[in-house]
Amino acid sequence: MFPGDEIVVCYGNRYAPDQFEAVIGEDLGPCDLVAGGGIASRELSRHDRMIEPTRITPIGLLGDQEGRRLNVRDVALPPRTDGATTMLTVLSLGTSMNAGKTLTGTSMVHGLKRAGYRVAAIKATGTGSGGDLWIVRDAGADLVLDFTDAGFASTYLAPVADLEAATLSLIAHAAADFCDVAVIEIADGLQQLETAALVRSEVLRSKVAGVTFAAYDAMGAKCGVDLLHALGHRVLGVSGRLSRSPLAVRETEQSTGIRVYTPWELQAGALVPTIMAGIGGPKNAGIQIRPVPPLGSTGDLTASEAHLDRSRQNSVGADPGNSAESNLRLQKEILSLAARSVLAHEADRFSHAHPDARRNGSRRRIWSSCLGPIELSVPRFRGLSFRPAIFTLGPEQPDVFWDAVGEATRNGNPRRLVRLIGGPDMPEADLAALGAAIALRCAAAAPAVLSSGQQAGVAAIPQAEYASVDEAPDVGAVGVDELDRPDDWAGWWSGAAATMSAGRSRAS
Repeated sequence: MFPGDEIVVCYGNRYAPDQFEAVIGEDLGPCDLVAGGGIASRELSRHDRMIEPTRITPIGLLGDQEGRRLNVRDVALPPRTDGATTMLTVLSLGTSMNAGKTLTGTSMVHGLKRAGYRVAAIKATGTGSGGDLWIVRDAGADLVLDFTDAGFASTYLAPVADLEAATLSLIAHAAADFCDVAVIEIADGLQQLETAALVRSEVLRSKVAGVTFAAYDAMGAKCGVDLLHALGHRVLGVSGRLSRSPLAVRETEQSTGIRVYTPWELQAGALVPTIMAGIGGPKNAGIQIRPVPPLGSTGDLTASEAHLDRSRQNSVGADPGNSAESNLRLQKEILSLAARSVLAHEADRFSHAHPDARRNGSRRRIWSSCLGPIELSVPRFRGLSFRPAIFTLGPEQPDVFWDAVGEATRNGNPRRLVRLIGGPDMPEADLAALGAAIALRCAAAAPAVLSSGQQAGVAAIPQAEYASVDEAPDVGAVGVDELDRPDDWAGWWSGAAATMSAGRSRAS
């Protein structure tokens, strides 16, 4: 836009803690463009990272051929109340703006589509904007609706009864379109005025099978999950920005007792069985929906994703203390550690082979491993193409990888795993350092395993010095029955710490 341009926008209130708060003025005097979707309002406050909004001067109101003022409500879908109980609905909620609600909801849409369901994506509240609609449409949603389809340019300060009726009407429209599932995002956090009212709505809650919750950190997740439980909601899983941090994931799962899902896991369909398991409850009586495809079926999944599905049988959506689920997450972290180490060594070798090569940042790539999607940071080199071997591995490897990860987890020996990933011959000191990192991660996982009363197959790490990783004895898996006294676990941790210390001394 340029000064002097004439534009068409909508009057509306704005609530965005990371951007602006604004309300409609009392007259047609100068005001502000407070949202990229085209919302005109008068700024009350803004986040300190935001510059001043674009100033605009209204020159009139748009009308139809008969001189009647136009309103978004004039082109809204007709209100519906029928059919709202014949479709499964899931809410995507979060702690705040930008906590990850949209990506969580979008990922669920994609996962449900891959499982063969007809899916509606609905945004019940917020400020009119195309981005949130386009992303769920790209994810495969069969029907995409938001509050503008119910006649609202923005929902901030709208009567809660009207928003409740609008949300139920959009659900009914999705059911009338023969959708099996509707994923509904409610904007902002649980403390926002309209969101707080909607999550307390008895009528809306009676239509909802479950909730996913997106958060920045473990504290926000814990508070939000506790509040939702107190309000009678069934929390299916946690996701959002905290899922990028293994430590935040661990804190969240230990404090809430609910599994944390990354967007990649949701897109692969990890939450689908848990969502569909909720259709038999009293809140969903009368819902008719086809059964979820069995976890063991491959469908259109890649070989590695199918292997991941098989590994999750009887554990998807389970308590994080479940031994199979704990073991799966631990092994995935071990594989991620090894992959990052291999990438670093490959990049060093590439630099040595090309003396004039200059690093130029990095790019994120997703590796579809046998344990599920893993995000890696791949170095860039100015003017050169660096293609890590890990992204060229064939689909025939999953079972072999699984065994190698288990071996590295049990005895801290990552040599076989490194070779399978396609890594270069690593010095013994670097292998020992990687083995020590694996030992430390196993030690960190041990308290959670002990507190759950189950053991997921982690092993004792020997304290003795050894000349190379290959000389370390294969101790084998140690079960809870064998390590059932506090002093035994203390010895296990000290052994892991001793091995880590030895690995660091060699690496230096």
